Amino acid sequence: MPGNASTKCDHANLSFTDDRRFCLTTPEPGRFLTDEAAANLISARLGEAISNWETTSQPYFVGLGTHKPHLTWTYPRRFFDASPDGVAEAAHQAWPADVPHLAWHECAEMSHPYWDSTGWGVPPSVADFSGHQSLMRRAYYGCLAYTDSLIGQVMDTLDKHPAAAAHTVTVFMGDHGWHLGEHDLWCKMTNRETGTRVPLMIRAPWIDSSKGKVAKGLAEAVDLFPTLAQLAGVPIPTGKAGAHLGGVSLVPLLIDPAHGRVKDVALSQFPRCFQNNTHHTGGKPGDENNHTSSWETMSDCHWTERGFIDFMGYKMRTDNMSFTLWLAWDGANLRPDWDRQAGVELYDHMGDVGMAPAAFDDYENVNLAGKPEYAQLQATLLARLRTEVERWIV
Repeated sequence: MPGNASTKCDHANLSFTDDRRFCLTTPEPGRFLTDEAAANLISARLGEAISNWETTSQPYFVGLGTHKPHLTWTYPRRFFDASPDGVAEAAHQAWPADVPHLAWHECAEMSHPYWDSTGWGVPPSVADFSGHQSLMRRAYYGCLAYTDSLIGQVMDTLDKHPAAAAHTVTVFMGDHGWHLGEHDLWCKMTNRETGTRVPLMIRAPWIDSSKGKVAKGLAEAVDLFPTLAQLAGVPIPTGKAGAHLGGVSLVPLLIDPAHGRVKDVALSQFPRCFQNNTHHTGGKPGDENNHTSSWETMSDCHWTERGFIDFMGYKMRTDNMSFTLWLAWDGANLRPDWDRQAGVELYDHMGDVGMAPAAFDDYENVNLAGKPEYAQLQATLLARLRTEVERWIV
């Protein structure tokens, strides 16, 4: 794989920048950033796999994973320049007053500067903050455009072979959501809709009903394997291997995007800890020196062994509601303590189709948990959540 391009950062004429947060580069001939090198390699391997299929009919599987748009946002400057200046800030800036602070998270990577001389993240001052969110959003969108171009490069390789493209399943999926200032949040470490909802696109060329359509049914990341298995004609494992897959095929949603359904709930979870690095026995304990003692500054347990997590948040999404329960963690038995609730969230997602002009943060601004008129619904959702979570604790 070719060596990385120079990562000398160009921040000329920009304010409130820090080369640890994003880095605009000028490509050097014959040298590539890591994701560019990966896309080049995968494009070549895909071409070889297709050529082999054309002569032997041997099936193939080719996968590309990109590191971007993970921080730092290092990418060619032309993608930043192509993004419009003055990107709108988040519509909902403040953390909702009636939502448990345990659910909030301060992302150290988006503090300013990233680290001070003692190694601690420092929030920006009020004076520095002006224009910060708009600039960060522009930088993020530019990084998305860069990543999109690399995916397009691989897709172009496939589309140059129409016969192979007509028989190839293509899937694009993100591994988490990302906050860009919504509800005073940055990064990914939450159970909120903006942090847990991911893009998922599936192209099965022979299923005409799915072309250009948005499916309405719920889906989870664990559904990807059984979906690909069915589309490829590969049998699902039997016995314990099959029982513990956790996912189901999404093919019914491809056949009938408007009405197809394979499940009525989708689950997410994320922990909270009073301190990172708790009982860490590995080599490097990590780069997040959280030392917290309040709900407002809980860490993400990034470098905490599972037996020493303090709280676990479980989110259950239905067609029209979102329910999150925060529970004390029983580290000895590696399970939640259902008798020690630390916070409850309930949101109405009626009308939320996850597409513009609405945004993911439009539906989680009023916490309905604890309101008398929602008491029965809350009890029903809590019972269902417990049933679903216990199914997967083995």
